[in-house]
Amino acid sequence: MFDRLYLGAATDEDKSNYVQGTNTGSTCQFTIQVPISAKNSWIPVSVGRSDKGTWSENLLWMSIPDVQTSGEKEDYQANDGVTAIYGSDDAKKPGQAYSMIKIAASKVVVKGGALQVSVWIQPASSGSFTYDAIYIGNRNDETKEPIILGEVDTEKNLEKFTFTVPLEKAGGEVSFVPRNGRTQKWSTSSSLAFKLPAMDDFVKPSEINITTQPKQETEAGSGSSVALSVEASGEEGINLNYQWQFSADGATWADCTGVTAKTATYTFTMSLETAGKYRCIVSDATGTSVTSSEAVVKLPEAPVVTGNQVKVVKSNGADFAMFKTSESKVVKMMN
Repeated sequence: MFDRLYLGAATDEDKSNYVQGTNTGSTCQFTIQVPISAKNSWIPVSVGRSDKGTWSENLLWMSIPDVQTSGEKEDYQANDGVTAIYGSDDAKKPGQAYSMIKIAASKVVVKGGALQVSVWIQPASSGSFTYDAIYIGNRNDETKEPIILGEVDTEKNLEKFTFTVPLEKAGGEVSFVPRNGRTQKWSTSSSLAFKLPAMDDFVKPSEINITTQPKQETEAGSGSSVALSVEASGEEGINLNYQWQFSADGATWADCTGVTAKTATYTFTMSLETAGKYRCIVSDATGTSVTSSEAVVKLPEAPVVTGNQVKVVKSNGADFAMFKTSESKVVKMMN
């Protein structure tokens, strides 16, 4: 396997400034830097083998496609493209998935010529989170600072880690070391890394505007049908997704279920259990999302009792003509 890449002609006698590739088992990975002026052109290259100390005599050329600079891609983002793997320098499982860290979601954003990376980790089968912190760097580093502490999202039951790395890490590996939350010890038995999405996977964030918010307050009797609606607009050609959520206390939210819970209009049957607050999260495939204002849905309150006559009334306080009392008497019972 060719594991050396020289940026220059095969006829050059001195190729000492070659790039050494990383053997991942079935492939060899190279990371090179070329001037931005080289985009949309071909550059001469030569390939060699370290095990034989030889170079190919073929005259080779490498294409450099058009690229956007970091300034042109400011605020671009890539969603759900980060994976946890054994580093390419790991002795036993280079490039394989690291099953101890299961990433539920991720977002990488171009910020100020760097990459801001956020990953949301699922809890272990026990229900708790195995790691409480990570260090971005090599496992052999004597001092593991700064420490990136995890933040638990109680609504999603996920642990979030956010860190920043250089822009050139896009498409490559970022070495990290996790810390066991129970023992407070760093896991250094294997070389671990986050595999980041390539720059081609980054897209310009879209805009979503909620043009009509759900009705602020709805009163409905038990057993009646309730409909909550939002209207939203997004980028042309990009479909919008809807997810209604419910909260009994306004603090903890959960996704509503049912077919209409994922549409612009959510319908359900009113009951004591469905009384509370509702909101809708509108999102699209680029990762942009906005949250509607909250809507309160409640059961009717009983009318205020006045006078000394026993009455049977409707929920709105009007007399129920089908059960009208002509005479009543209230007696206090003695214990």
